[in-house]
Amino acid sequence: MLAERNLVVKKIIIFLSVILISLFVIGLYKNKTANTDPLMQVDNYQNQYWDTVKKHNVLIQVGEFDSSAKRDLNNLKRLYGKVEDKINKDSDFYKELNNLKKGYDKDIEKAQTQMEMNMLSGEYLENTDKILNEVYQQISITVESEDFEKIKASEIRWVKELKDYQKYIGQQDFGSIGGLIFAKTSQDIRHFRTLLLIYYLEQMS
Repeated sequence: MLAERNLVVKKIIIFLSVILISLFVIGLYKNKTANTDPLMQVDNYQNQYWDTVKKHNVLIQVGEFDSSAKRDLNNLKRLYGKVEDKINKDSDFYKELNNLKKGYDKDIEKAQTQMEMNMLSGEYLENTDKILNEVYQQISITVESEDFEKIKASEIRWVKELKDYQKYIGQQDFGSIGGLIFAKTSQDIRHFRTLLLIYYLEQMS
């Protein structure tokens, strides 16, 4: 009787061990897939970006930043760094985007009036959007149709998030600097998305 009981216990232990090992292997596979699938990486980084931006609305804060906002800004910088580390710095799209940003930062420091800053921000937003669309078009002719449909779905989700957040910004009362805040926030959102698409294009090429 005791021998039979011990045998049953052993079988249960073996059965549970097999389940635990199987779950461990599945977990490793999912983690590996998440780390190697470019689209999953894009969506993961994009979700991190939205979570950080929306937590305390760090991109639209006016005046001195509190500790939470500073922490969010640091998290955004680290997130940018993670994505940029995965991109070929010699790629034409990255150079174009980076040079555009450097030129804008330089010009905006020299601006003397609110009108000048609004004009520069509008131009930069338009040019950032142009590069984003160029990268997306390049993706459309580079990847397989099945993969393009997946990144297209991701892009549609991003556009919806963008429009919803822009609507939220438009409902805030920023006075005369409202246009500048709207433009600068839209710039950052597009800049990060462009980096993600450049990363995706390089991984899928």
